[in-house]
Amino acid sequence: MLPLRGEICVILLLTLATTLNGAFWMGNTSPTSEIHKCSSDFVVNQKKIYALFRHIFSPTWNPVLTRLAEDFNVTDMTHYRDEKFPRVVLDFGKSMMRGRIKPVPKRYPFVYHLKECVREFHTVLEFLKHIKDFDSVLESATWLRNLTNEEAFIYEFLTFLIHHAEEEYLLPPPYEINPHKFFRDDVIRTAHLAKMSSGNGDKFENETGTMVKYIEDLGPVSDGWEGDLAYFREDIDLNAYYYLFRLSFEPSLAEEYFENTTRGEIFLFEHQQLLARYNLERFGMDFDEVEAISIFDENIVGYYPLMSHANGFPLIPRPYFYEERFYEDVKMDLIREEHGLSTIIEMGGFWHPGTGKLDFKRPGGYNFLGSKMEGNTDNKSNFPKFWPLLLQVVAGPRRYRTRTDPMDFSNVFDHHETQLRDPAYFQCIQRLVKLIKRHQDLLPPYDFEAKFIDVVDAKVSDLRTRFQKRSVDISNAVAMEESQEINDSEEWLRDEDVRFKVNLKVLTHIPFYYDLKVHTDNPTDAVVRVFLGPDDAGAERVDLYNWDENRENFFQIDYYPVKLQRGENKITRKSTSFTGFGSGFKSFEEMSQMLNDEDFEVSSKNAFCAFPERLILPRSSIYGKDFVFYFVVTPTDEDISEIKPTRFCDIGKAPKKADTWPMGFPFDRKIDNENFLVKNSLAKRVTIYHEE
Repeated sequence: MLPLRGEICVILLLTLATTLNGAFWMGNTSPTSEIHKCSSDFVVNQKKIYALFRHIFSPTWNPVLTRLAEDFNVTDMTHYRDEKFPRVVLDFGKSMMRGRIKPVPKRYPFVYHLKECVREFHTVLEFLKHIKDFDSVLESATWLRNLTNEEAFIYEFLTFLIHHAEEEYLLPPPYEINPHKFFRDDVIRTAHLAKMSSGNGDKFENETGTMVKYIEDLGPVSDGWEGDLAYFREDIDLNAYYYLFRLSFEPSLAEEYFENTTRGEIFLFEHQQLLARYNLERFGMDFDEVEAISIFDENIVGYYPLMSHANGFPLIPRPYFYEERFYEDVKMDLIREEHGLSTIIEMGGFWHPGTGKLDFKRPGGYNFLGSKMEGNTDNKSNFPKFWPLLLQVVAGPRRYRTRTDPMDFSNVFDHHETQLRDPAYFQCIQRLVKLIKRHQDLLPPYDFEAKFIDVVDAKVSDLRTRFQKRSVDISNAVAMEESQEINDSEEWLRDEDVRFKVNLKVLTHIPFYYDLKVHTDNPTDAVVRVFLGPDDAGAERVDLYNWDENRENFFQIDYYPVKLQRGENKITRKSTSFTGFGSGFKSFEEMSQMLNDEDFEVSSKNAFCAFPERLILPRSSIYGKDFVFYFVVTPTDEDISEIKPTRFCDIGKAPKKADTWPMGFPFDRKIDNENFLVKNSLAKRVTIYHEE
């Protein structure tokens, strides 16, 4: 992490600290939602960040940014951190101006894994890292914004803000930055038509007289295969979450970004959790769990995204039963890689040159295994990259996935924002999880019983889901003419004459809570973990549940430290306080209407790494579906007053863990069904209903 982050804002915005929203409390005390305020200087910079992403595909719309870009001098050494070492800066500027670096052309899609895109990504990131202060970063970014490819700028500048910004700023909603990657063609086309006409749905919504044109989203298109679950896969907040997660752990970033972070372990855990959550949605809709993709089946089921890039060219589909066969070299690389991984997993490790045998059972071994599978820069072996190879084989006809095509087509697997939309992507994750499970099955079951802690009972309030209406700004997808308001104003982000919003129906739930009664023989510090999993229809009682067979489908919904007093303790937790979940981003509209001289209110709920809070529960049905809540309370020797449980926000900072158990505990190992429900754990059947 290069520049140290300051403390203009009272809190670390990107840290999901449990103390922010009443993460733990005793007795019947209700949590208080603590709102934190930032200085006016912070608000000014925050608005400038949003301005750089506003109407990114219409670069001349904002005259302030246009003027700053034209006046910027890249060779002015006063912008940079160390005038004695300007080589990287000068090389970048000269290479760009002389054409030595050939950036992705304007309006072309930016494909994160292509070599030329990776090269440009790191060149820009190195350039931004050497700028001396954030004001200069913002000026440099205005120049880059006008010079480089729009999608490349989004990818590069968001990554910079996540890893290097001097403050922990909020990020704009990815679906408002680039709506083309989150909405179908019919929605974008209707927005363009709305610009050229007036209708009954046009409204003036605020004091500035902004006209808002509304577009109706008719809902996901059912294609007969997995179509009934498209509402979940195409959820804009879920896809935005995954997109920013992949940017946070960009595989090509050097090890120095993650010196104290087990990014291989995080890669495996997050994907297993994503699959578990999707399977819960499937169970609630009476679907079977996801089947692992078969690379030997040439006829992988097709997928038609019905989406286009900003340049108008479509994201190419994967045709049903397409005739072109996979290139044998890629397929053979994948088969060899998977066989090699299976072999070293069964051996428990492999001989690593210079370090001897790497044992996956030792600390750090599982993290290295995850890095090998993902193929990130921590992978020091000569093996091909399993995960990229698998995606390359499954994505579709290979001839469309290179820049040799003058139209520069790409598919949904080529963009993090669209990957989850394709059902086959979850099948790929299932294949990954099955491979991980081979390693986990070789480990002995956990012995985590704490006889002095007794989880006596748990009460869960009514669990109900429903669809709610929501409006999302997609104005960035509509071409905006150059502003005619040429004046001396230096306001970067201002209100607009017209906005375009799409009306959606999104899954949510009625807030709920649980009461947990815990008895301890002595005062102790402990950690509470709560999981949601599928019901086992074959088990008459929950204590007869087949835990081992279902362990990969348990989704962690809460995790926090707690001080337990001697005797009976009652812990009450509201769903709005669950660790790792958030209510969403602050929109462009909210930011533009924020005055620079007023306090800016933020909370951990706005953190970019927060899993969508409204997706905690699966949809279920109007008749109700049974699921299982699993609670486990384990003692800890850590100083819990310093613990701030997070999802993955503390990138590269090695956040202090609440205890020594690994991610996914206790479902990340083979389970002895008869001895799993120990004294300090409890399972409870619950029913989730869906309201039409």
